[in-house]
Amino acid sequence: MKKLLLALLLCSSFISFAQDWNPFPLEQKSYFMHNNVTNYYFSSDTLINEFCVDSIRNYGSSQTMYFNFTTPNVGNCYSTIVNTPMGAYYSQGFYHSMHDNERPDSITVTNNEYTFYFYDNYLTFQNTFLFKPLTHKDSSWVFPYNGSGFNQLKITCDSIYFDNFFGTVSDSLKLFSVQALNSGTPVSDVINQNKYILSKNYGFKSFKNFPLLGIKTNTIQEGFLAPVFDDYHHLNPGDILIWEEKFEAPPYPGNPPSYTKYYKDSIVNVYNNYDTLRYGILRTFTDLSTTNTGTLRYRNNDEIIFNSGTSTLAPSPYNAFGDVDLNEVSPYYIKNGVIHKTKMNEFKYLNFQGGNNCVSEYMWDYYSYDSYNTKYGLFEYGHGFGVTPEDYSWKIIGSTINGISEGANWMMLITNVKENTINNPTISIYPNPSNSGNFTLECEQAKWLEIMSIDGKTVFSQNINQSKTAINTNLPHGLYFAKITFENNKQTIQKIVF
Repeated sequence: MKKLLLALLLCSSFISFAQDWNPFPLEQKSYFMHNNVTNYYFSSDTLINEFCVDSIRNYGSSQTMYFNFTTPNVGNCYSTIVNTPMGAYYSQGFYHSMHDNERPDSITVTNNEYTFYFYDNYLTFQNTFLFKPLTHKDSSWVFPYNGSGFNQLKITCDSIYFDNFFGTVSDSLKLFSVQALNSGTPVSDVINQNKYILSKNYGFKSFKNFPLLGIKTNTIQEGFLAPVFDDYHHLNPGDILIWEEKFEAPPYPGNPPSYTKYYKDSIVNVYNNYDTLRYGILRTFTDLSTTNTGTLRYRNNDEIIFNSGTSTLAPSPYNAFGDVDLNEVSPYYIKNGVIHKTKMNEFKYLNFQGGNNCVSEYMWDYYSYDSYNTKYGLFEYGHGFGVTPEDYSWKIIGSTINGISEGANWMMLITNVKENTINNPTISIYPNPSNSGNFTLECEQAKWLEIMSIDGKTVFSQNINQSKTAINTNLPHGLYFAKITFENNKQTIQKIVF
């Protein structure tokens, strides 16, 4: 009797294990890593796609679950569009898609069968993908599927097992494999490489060949954490950002010369309330002149953080040359360990090969740029003319945040800028180096001397009213910078070592 009860209990448990699957909970956000990144602008990027069933409608005998990614990209193509800026003549400025073939618009549920609706990147018509999460091990199902050289797909449940997510969340899992069929006959196709790992309660652990990076529900948040406003916008008075503006002129007659410029932005005040964040910034140029500027962000409407991954194209000359304005806000991606969302603008002469099949033929990369948020909340950007990946760029190359410096040093930069390293024979500082911290300055028409530390702070200053002046600083040993202001208010900076 006990054995019979035990058998019934095990059978009941197995039936519950097999049938009680709710793999797509409402409002759960799932983050998948895109493993087909060939972006030559940002070769260290890892793209992240976010899927979330944000609404469910009942239609009597069926339900339809709608995903938040419902806006098609260019030509109804779901993908992130990137640029290959270098290469042969016809591949220069070549645009291609990092395909995400099974990104769903919606899922219709009928009798525990899930029908995915999506746009196939390679085809001009809509496909559906039938999924049966209650399938037992070694069982299969076949459904129509319009592919290149095949018209069916066979999905097989290879194994059922128990595992965990990120070492903390445990659940039952099923592993499914894919086989392309042409009227019932197996055929070779890249789609056969796809594997699906379905969780009983948390959706796909592996979707296509994209591994799951993180999940977020009302009760748990594990793995990848999508950034929030304060992750980016956290500057305080006293923080410093150093910018590099760089222009590499294309080798065409009449172009302006190449140049590199530097700017130091000092945060002087911060206004931060429940919705609005404003930074007051003092910008210093390499000639040591300054100007006041600032930046404004809205906590509840910050487009770089909160916009979904969409692309728009206007107008739509898919199969002919034309002036094109392509705007894209990408999915999340990770660049050198920093999470970004990118706002891209590419325009001029985009040609899609053969119409709306989501494959671009070539593009002259003329006046295009990528702008993307940094870990400081401000934007960097670069654009190209088809000559180099970034003919023009505006980047943060150094910072001092909460007293901690990284990257380029402002004083070292400006002493190496041509306009500030004037070889003026009328200026003489000796001895240099000076073991005592004292020296003599010989300089015509000088009126003011400042000694600055390597981090740009003034540590000594003195009026100058004669052509030869003995300077006694009593400063500790180290590298310093002597900034000399002349009677005409021009300035120069010299290195000095004590």
